Amino acid sequence: MKKILILAFILMQTALLLAVFDDYIPSARARALGGAYTGVADDVNSLFFNPAGLINVNYEAQAGFSRLYNQKFSEYKTVAAGVKLPKKLGTVAIGARLFDVNFEDENLMSEQIWSAGHSFNLQSDVHSQISVGYALNYYRLDFSEEEADDAFGLDLGATAILHQRTKLGFSVSNINQAVMGDTNQNELP
Repeated sequence: MKKILILAFILMQTALLLAVFDDYIPSARARALGGAYTGVADDVNSLFFNPAGLINVNYEAQAGFSRLYNQKFSEYKTVAAGVKLPKKLGTVAIGARLFDVNFEDENLMSEQIWSAGHSFNLQSDVHSQISVGYALNYYRLDFSEEEADDAFGLDLGATAILHQRTKLGFSVSNINQAVMGDTNQNELP
């Protein structure tokens, strides 16, 4: 039994080696919350975490640039913009997350996620609010000497504010379990 547990532990670690479309956090606020941003998402970065949080956006734009782990060869860029629609139609937003690995002026790998989202209120009164949202994601993965691959994913989310002091939120990412690859297909996270 001990050997089986050790073998299972070793095999579970190899599952973490596939780091394509890893969970890079595009917002400083979300990073500061340790990834617990889903429940309090209320700005244009909600598009990437919990699309229901877009309901709190009026007119907002955000752009970001990061060199992950302070490495010159890896660049992570984000951009997002959101607009509140008239007549209680909710809020729409578009955004992109771009991760590139470059070496000596050659792009070795490129991960792109282009997103479009919409959120709206299901119920809103003096004390509480319930909103839902969805985001359609276009994934593109390109290695320098390989063919690029594409996939589409769908994210769903909901938030609830109770008595203006308690906020709950949840989201489901890639609910349709998009896959990439022809012969070796991998599900995206």
